[in-house]
Amino acid sequence: MEDVFVKFISEKEDFDILMDLYNKEEINSTFAGYRADRLLSSDYSFLIYLDKLPIGFILCVREYARKNNLSIDMALLKDYRNKGYGRKALEIFRDVFLHQIPDDLIVEVDKFNISANAVKNVFDIEYLETYNNSNIYTIKR
Repeated sequence: MEDVFVKFISEKEDFDILMDLYNKEEINSTFAGYRADRLLSSDYSFLIYLDKLPIGFILCVREYARKNNLSIDMALLKDYRNKGYGRKALEIFRDVFLHQIPDDLIVEVDKFNISANAVKNVFDIEYLETYNNSNIYTIKR
């Protein structure tokens, strides 16, 4: 497998890459359309690279309804889905960055999305609730 790595967004060039990824229809449609508020309200943002190519991102977003928690948003370009890259990126996020984030983290997973449900194999999670077609979990540390 090619080299997957996760980079904390700390420079303007990184944010420009994030905006470019987020503006792609194949990504923003997974978040119910373009939501610049998700990008701007993220407390922590990360780019996912395959070798030197940016293929996705991870955002830790503070949602209005859950102010005490950060919600993890993750997206990959369509050509890189279902190939293990997302799982590898989440494992890197867990091992390198998770301990640096002081807030409680939650993840909302569409219960019909088999790939997204693999997040349960990466993190130690606890079920919180079901909302519409999504199960919401807290990530235990």
